[in-house]
Amino acid sequence: MSAIKITSPIQVYLTLLGSIGRRPKGPLKPIFDNFDACADGVRLMMYSNVQFYIDANNPGWGIKPWMDILKDPSKISIGFYDKIAYETPQSSDPDYSTTKYKDFPQNSTRAKAAIWIYEKVLSDLGLAPKQLDKPFIWVDDPTTLGQNQFVEEFNKYLNNGE
Repeated sequence: MSAIKITSPIQVYLTLLGSIGRRPKGPLKPIFDNFDACADGVRLMMYSNVQFYIDANNPGWGIKPWMDILKDPSKISIGFYDKIAYETPQSSDPDYSTTKYKDFPQNSTRAKAAIWIYEKVLSDLGLAPKQLDKPFIWVDDPTTLGQNQFVEEFNKYLNNGE
C-alpha cells in the first residue's frame, strides 16, 4: 500500500450559520481563541430556509462583527443559497427598509440581485471584493451544479461584473 501524496496545502474552513450568537464564546471558543492555528477561514451561511441575513453592520448577523472577531476580512466567505428569493428582499430580508434598498435593481434575476446585495455589503464595509474570501453557494443537489441557472449567473456576474 502506498501513501497518499498531498501536493498542495490542505485548507480548513469552519462553516457556520452567520448569526454571532455565542459562537466565539460558546463551545467553539477554543477554536476562535487559536483561530489561525485551527482554520483558514469561516464560511458563513447567511440564510435560513426562506430568508437571507446578509448585512454589513447588524450586531446579530452582520459581517462587521465577524471582522472584529477574526481581525482579517480575507478569512470570511459569505454564503448564498440558491433557493432564497434575493430578487424580492422586501419579503426575504428580515432587516428590509426602503432606504437600505433604494438603489436595488428592479426586475432582476435572483443571481443578479444576490450580487447586488453582496456588493452593497462590501460598499457598506468599505471593502473591495478581494478583501473578503470569495463567496460560496449552497445548493440542495450538488449533482445539478452544471445546470443550475443561479450558480451559473452568480459566477458570471461575480467574475465579469456584468
